[in-house]
Amino acid sequence: MSICLFLAGSISVSVPMLQQTWLLTGAVGMIACIGWGNLLAQESKSNSIVIRDYEIQSLTDPLTNLSNRRGFDIHLNDLISCEKKRKSRSGDRVIFLALLDVDHFKTVNDSNGHPIGDRMLEYIANTIYSCMPERSLAARLGGDEFAIIYVDAVPELVVWSLKTIKSTIDQESLDRPDLVHTTVSVGLSNYHPLDDFERLFERADRALYKTKNAGRNKITFS
Repeated sequence: MSICLFLAGSISVSVPMLQQTWLLTGAVGMIACIGWGNLLAQESKSNSIVIRDYEIQSLTDPLTNLSNRRGFDIHLNDLISCEKKRKSRSGDRVIFLALLDVDHFKTVNDSNGHPIGDRMLEYIANTIYSCMPERSLAARLGGDEFAIIYVDAVPELVVWSLKTIKSTIDQESLDRPDLVHTTVSVGLSNYHPLDDFERLFERADRALYKTKNAGRNKITFS
């Protein structure tokens, strides 16, 4: 393309038609290159969007639109890793982990069918999401198991959030004709400086089982 433009400038004016031909060829080539460049840029942008969308989908539970287990694991591990790398602190970051199980969910499925069970899971997920403070992440870990990671939230706000989730599900699922009455059990723990993922998760899980053994529909802190 650039050769054509160069030749067009160097050809004698005595051959104007040839000069015009070289100019036209060079211009067309330049336009074609610009066009291909734009197409390549658009294709690259489109590919980036597709990749980003795929990454989001791979971390999202398709039924509830909450984070899935993989997204939960990545997020909590990253938070703990960042905490361990912080050199200068005015104090440890406040991280709470809550694990929630739907009480007797198998009975809901067996008695009412899986479509109703799915509707209940969607409702519970929406309730959890609507009662979370900012900087929190909610996840469906699988089946009827959910989790919430609270970051930089004062304990009173965490307790208020969980109590609101629990009482809302208990009351609304009883009052609404499109739902089946159910409750949730909650286990709660907070991050300690020496914790890794397994220790924090195990403590919250132990608290959840204490709740179940104590009659369910409660919140236990460990």
